[in-house]
Amino acid sequence: VTHTLDELSESHDGKPVVVGGLVSDFRQIRDRKGNPMMFVTLEDGAGSLELIVFASAYADCAPEIAKDAIVLAEGQVMLGSGSRSDDELKLRCARVFRADDKDLDAKLKPSRRKGGNGSGKVNGTFAPPLVVNIRIPQAKATPATLDELHGILKAHPGNSGVLLHID
Repeated sequence: VTHTLDELSESHDGKPVVVGGLVSDFRQIRDRKGNPMMFVTLEDGAGSLELIVFASAYADCAPEIAKDAIVLAEGQVMLGSGSRSDDELKLRCARVFRADDKDLDAKLKPSRRKGGNGSGKVNGTFAPPLVVNIRIPQAKATPATLDELHGILKAHPGNSGVLLHID
């Protein structure tokens, strides 16, 4: 994850990001050409963001999206929807992954290895950072422990995403 939802601003317009959160709502529609597309509301506890899954990415993204699913979404930030004069930030989704996918690391790593120039882009698309998985037993996942972990991660942001698993 490159940003929390509340960290996104107008300065990110047109830039690639990877965000994570809970799918709180989604709706499927058809575009003017009759192709399926989707609008998804993603929340991460700090903010919310509308994801737009256009027809070009629909087949890959739609199976990963379900109400209350925790997902990582890769795409390009856009100010407004393009066709309307709306000033809300949205994410034009390129890929979506379930956070609980046991093969998540394997799915992320190949896109990173295909080549690249250090820009974070691979073959014209953003390659998400590798993910660090942190597992905490439920009995030890107290508010104090989670606050401490949050402070450590905030102080040392690095280039890798973090998935927290509470078992």
